[in-house]
Amino acid sequence: MNVRLGSLALLIGFSTLAFADPKATFKLQLPPKVTVGKSFTATLVVTFPNGWHGYQNPPTNKFLNAVTVRSAQGAKFGKASYPKGVMKTVAGEKIAIYEGVVKIPVTLTVSKPGAQNIKLDVLYQQCNDSTCMPPAIKSVSASVKASKA
Repeated sequence: MNVRLGSLALLIGFSTLAFADPKATFKLQLPPKVTVGKSFTATLVVTFPNGWHGYQNPPTNKFLNAVTVRSAQGAKFGKASYPKGVMKTVAGEKIAIYEGVVKIPVTLTVSKPGAQNIKLDVLYQQCNDSTCMPPAIKSVSASVKASKA
């Protein structure tokens, strides 16, 4: 009997953790074809679950972990053009946040022809009005076909 109760308590604990930590989703959208050596724009789409948010880049407070594209593999990273967030009062402070669906244009360049797998690493911290998850890095990838000019 004690083993069953212990197993039930463990299952409930894991279920609670799963509901307490909803995950943001990430998708990398690339054009179907690109030209070697010519920069192109990809779009990183970040979707925060209802009631959760990430912090605008640049952050309104230097202590916030803003959504940041940190690196690229399979392509040369140019720049990310971060959109403006919405101003909200969170924990008594007015700050700019991203909520819902956020689209971040990213400039990239590939250096060789053929099919390319491009991977971006994104730093973010997901919060709601009362708590924050630890900062995390999420890798997101997609494929593109590159041809010579």
